[in-house]
Amino acid sequence: MTGLYRFIEAEKTTFGVALLCRLLKVARSSLYAWAEGEAARRRRQEATRSTASGWNASCGSAASPVSRAAGAGL
Repeated sequence: MTGLYRFIEAEKTTFGVALLCRLLKVARSSLYAWAEGEAARRRRQEATRSTASGWNASCGSAASPVSRAAGAGL
């Protein structure tokens, strides 16, 4: 089904969602639920990437520079 949904997303400006869904026998509600799921997956992936880059920037420590300095007695 994912292939159909991607096809509809790609062609919706040319033919319209209603027509494509009717011709391909896909419920529009399913298409919209899939699209929302795709958006949520992208948001989670971006959050994971930004968390990982923050982890790397702090030299492998989740603590902020201020808390690391306080822990070192500075």
